[in-house]
Amino acid sequence: EETPASPAAEAAPESPPQAAPAPAAVAPPAMVAPPSPPEAAAEAAAAPRQRRPRAKISAKDALYQTIQSYGQEGVKSAELRRAAETRFGREIASHSASTALWTLGKEGLIRREGFLWYATDKTPEPAAPEETTAAPASEPASVEEPETGGDTNGSGEDAPAA
Repeated sequence: EETPASPAAEAAPESPPQAAPAPAAVAPPAMVAPPSPPEAAAEAAAAPRQRRPRAKISAKDALYQTIQSYGQEGVKSAELRRAAETRFGREIASHSASTALWTLGKEGLIRREGFLWYATDKTPEPAAPEETTAAPASEPASVEEPETGGDTNGSGEDAPAA
C-alpha cells in the first residue's frame, strides 16, 4: 500500500543530489616561531616609527604667504585656498582655511571686503615665548584661606549653638 505523498513533495520535483565542491588547494601556513620578548623589544626599538609626514607649513602661514603674492588684488577664499594648496603642495581643508583667514583678519594681517580678502600693510609680529604664571622666586605666592563661617553641618545654614 502506498503512503500518500506530502503536498510539498508533490509540488517540488526531485533534484539529483549534488556532490560537494572540491576544496581549493591551500598552502600550509609557514611555521615561524614568534620572537622571544627580548628579540621583540629589540625589533620594536630598531624599527622606525611610522608617522604621517608633517606639513612643512601651517595652513595659516600658507594662506598668508599666498594672499601676499596677490598684492593689492582681492581674492575669494576658495581660490586662495586652491592657490595655497598648489603653491605649497599640501591639502588645506575648507574649515581650516576659514579659521585661518578669520585669525589672520583678527591679527590685522588681512582684511575682507564682501567676498574678497586683501593683504594689509601690517607685518606679522614674531612669536613671543610663552609667559609663565608662576610668582617670581623673590615673592612668595599668596595663598588665600577660605572664609569659615558658622556653617559647620554643610546645610547652608548656621549650626545652632551648643
